[in-house]
Amino acid sequence: AAGDWGSARNDNWEQTVDLMIDNKINLALGLGDYSYGSVEEFEPIVDELKNAGIPMKGAKGDHDSNSYAELFGQPSMVHAFDAGHARIIMLDAYRSPSSNAAFLEKELNATTKPWKIVVTTTPLYTSPSNHGVSEDQTEALQPLLDKYGVDLVMWGDNHNYERIKFPDQHTVFIQSGTAGRSHYDFDGQIEESIYQNDGDYGFTKILISPSSLMGQFISHSGKILDNFSIIK
Repeated sequence: AAGDWGSARNDNWEQTVDLMIDNKINLALGLGDYSYGSVEEFEPIVDELKNAGIPMKGAKGDHDSNSYAELFGQPSMVHAFDAGHARIIMLDAYRSPSSNAAFLEKELNATTKPWKIVVTTTPLYTSPSNHGVSEDQTEALQPLLDKYGVDLVMWGDNHNYERIKFPDQHTVFIQSGTAGRSHYDFDGQIEESIYQNDGDYGFTKILISPSSLMGQFISHSGKILDNFSIIK
């Protein structure tokens, strides 16, 4: 998973794609803000991954149109699907909080998968950076994350990486806007921030079994810079 690719602005995305292919991932998950231009400018990324046998799905960022749904083979940019042992639910952070909450609860109530992953494209939580917290979305969604025991929530928007975990909550929050667009600095670190990085590009690799979920932030150098695990 990664967001903020910047494929129309620089070539950093090429190393991100190569890194995904080298890691033999099964699915590329986009966290929004793909080309900062037209859909056609992002087609080379999807095509290169597809040629390596890797499908791509994606959520909608503020620089993206609904036309990306066709590119990703999705019926809509608000979409849920099964990936192995996980149900992945992608929201549109620019829809109303109430409509996102309604879609999320419907999907969480219906799934029988042991792992529940939610993707949005603006921060529910973040240390100080270019973009702040989407408070209305957080207020609408957090009760459902708690009620249904959502394991992982991911977004981009800020061009950096951060892992956030509240000590009294189950959910792990990952900000992974690291696919290639120029970095945003952090200006401090909130208490619940476990790890942050505003100097490396890469992607967040999620490995799932029936009883465990492991995450790794892998940089363009191939190094694992952060890792976490959740055990059922």
